[in-house]
Amino acid sequence: MPEKDLVKVGCAWKKESKGAGNFFSGLFGRIPPGIVITEGTKFFIFENRKPTKDSSPTHFILVPDTRDPEKGGGGGEADGW
Repeated sequence: MPEKDLVKVGCAWKKESKGAGNFFSGLFGRIPPGIVITEGTKFFIFENRKPTKDSSPTHFILVPDTRDPEKGGGGGEADGW
């Protein structure tokens, strides 16, 4: 696990195709102010172990929290999750 807190920025659904095999399809949500995602940014994909319904995402996409903790930043989830 990384040293910095993680922030959820998206979700994904694991799918299967006869031709392509297993793949993920997903979307990014509203990225909180101060979170920087640039080329080379590490991201983490965690399984959703507590889906609330059949259409719930199977996985979540998280990135390290790049906000300044002294200015109110910190880990947690983006608004709307």
